[in-house]
Formats: sequence, C-alpha cells, structure tokens
Amino acid sequence: MRDIELTKNAKKDFSRIRDKDKDVELAAEVAHALKRFEKEEDELLGIVTIKGRKHKINEIKIYSPQGCRIFYYYKKGGKYYILGIRKKKSNLFNSQYFDKLDRIIDNLTEENNI
Repeated sequence: MRDIELTKNAKKDFSRIRDKDKDVELAAEVAHALKRFEKEEDELLGIVTIKGRKHKINEIKIYSPQGCRIFYYYKKGGKYYILGIRKKKSNLFNSQYFDKLDRIIDNLTEENNI
C-alpha cells in the first residue's frame, strides 16, 4: 500500500466539491479513486505526467460527466502527496494553477526536508 497524504489545498478542494458544490457523486468518485491509488491499482486509473513543470507532477483523471483531476507528487522512498483536486472537463489548465502546485511542493520540501 502506498503512503499518501492530502495537503491542505487538496483537503480544501475536496471539501468544496463535497460541501459547497454539493456534488456527492463526484466526491465519492474522488474518494474511490484515492483508495484505488492507495492500494496501487494503477491499471484501473488514468494516470499521466504533467510535462514541462519545475517538479514532476502527475494527475489521475476521473472520467465522469463533470470531469475531475487529482494532482499528486511523489518523493522516491517517501510519500505520495495529493496536491489538488479540480473539476475540469478539458485537458487545459492555466499555468498559474500549476505554479501554485509547484509552490506547494516547494513548501513541502522545505518542511519535510524532501
């Protein structure tokens, strides 16, 4: 089993989907995808690497009517950090969003000496 940790940003994103958007179905799909990821059932998940970023950020695509992406970072020999969860149908995210994820990783590496 993988050791995963949700960052504050990811927790906030999940709460927004579940509580503010009241999208219980999508929240359940996200939780199910994270369980599969934790159990290393990668063949059942759509996982891709985001290219051209400062850090190696990966995403899990959740195919549903709303569309959703879970972004994570892995430190070899360490943990998987869930950085953010975003509702999005298209494959395009603005660069500011990924800059924010890079800053989250920078803060993680400073706090944990990764």
